[in-house]
Amino acid sequence: MTIENLYNLYYGDAYRRAYSLSRDSDVASDLAQLSFCKLNTYLTMYPDVEIGKGYILRVVDNLFKSDFRNKKIQEKIQDIDIIDNRFPDIKSLSKLFENEISYYISDLPITMQQCAHMYFIEEKSPKEISKITHIKYSTIRSRIYRIRKVLCQNVDTDFKTLSNA
Repeated sequence: MTIENLYNLYYGDAYRRAYSLSRDSDVASDLAQLSFCKLNTYLTMYPDVEIGKGYILRVVDNLFKSDFRNKKIQEKIQDIDIIDNRFPDIKSLSKLFENEISYYISDLPITMQQCAHMYFIEEKSPKEISKITHIKYSTIRSRIYRIRKVLCQNVDTDFKTLSNA
């Protein structure tokens, strides 16, 4: 069978299969056409082989799978590039975090501000904070727990008010 005959007979089936996989008419059309291009190269290499509908649909499936995998890899790479462009180094990212968290720490009660500053800004461990402030380790841990809870609530309420505005 020639490629023209195969195209006339099975293009509709190949297109429907590609559309059922991709749910996009442009992608389905591209996949169907690409599958017949692959068939054309295969037929020139092996002219005596009989090709049927099942073979064409397998070619469409395999092309979709390889295209889908390539898109996933490209999306991951693009996401990494966006982050790198926005924050060229870790110092600027930590500075941004420090400015944001400082705003929320200033809203905390005075008893919690010192502990929060040491833990989040200066990145000291609870044991170090306990030694510096002469407060029991368990008290520092419970304060950090409560600070996290309050900070999460404050960030959530600010985010909700911004999204509603």
